[in-house]
Amino acid sequence: MVAPALVAAATLLAVLLAAAYLSRRRRAAPPPPPPPAARAATATAPAGARRKVTAAELATHHTEHDVWLAIDGKVYDFSSYIDLHPGGLALLNNAGGDATAGFHGEQHPLRVNDLILDYLVGDLVP
Repeated sequence: MVAPALVAAATLLAVLLAAAYLSRRRRAAPPPPPPPAARAATATAPAGARRKVTAAELATHHTEHDVWLAIDGKVYDFSSYIDLHPGGLALLNNAGGDATAGFHGEQHPLRVNDLILDYLVGDLVP
């Protein structure tokens, strides 16, 4: 039988290690986001003037510091947003691929449709 003090000490150690890991992870600086003016220009540009992104290019952006997602045929760069995402690292579930189904889940309020425009890169093309 394990002594209760030993269990408490092990639990405390696990919590401290997890906190240290998360603290270190948060301090790792992600690459800087594109200037807001550039993002705004892309978001408001006519569909024919936006950048074209292939599935092969999209697939190369799949790491914690380089997160691109396709949603409804448009590509978004959420690299600068991942640390702010209320769902944590859930963005990585479909990083570099299509996240349309996950995006339209009940966890997202309708206003996210407007919020993601700041992260628009362009249109996904075959």
